[in-house]
Amino acid sequence: MAKQMTMTSDFAPTHGRRHGMSTLLVWLTETRNKLANSLEWYSLYRDSAKELERLTNRELDDIGISRYDIPRVAAQSATAKLEQR
Repeated sequence: MAKQMTMTSDFAPTHGRRHGMSTLLVWLTETRNKLANSLEWYSLYRDSAKELERLTNRELDDIGISRYDIPRVAAQSATAKLEQR
């Protein structure tokens, strides 16, 4: 009886379902983790941007940023917070 062939992530054929299924599960787990990290980063970014947008132009000038800089500063803040975890 011939075994069913499955494909791995690098397209090398393997025989049997177990290896192919574990590769799929690894991919699904990694994809879920990347999505969770992206959602967490976006949440941190959004919170930082909202805080900065609430400040007046004078307050922003006092801390050395302009309204134009808010997206960049919020992105840097979100990345730094995520790396600390």
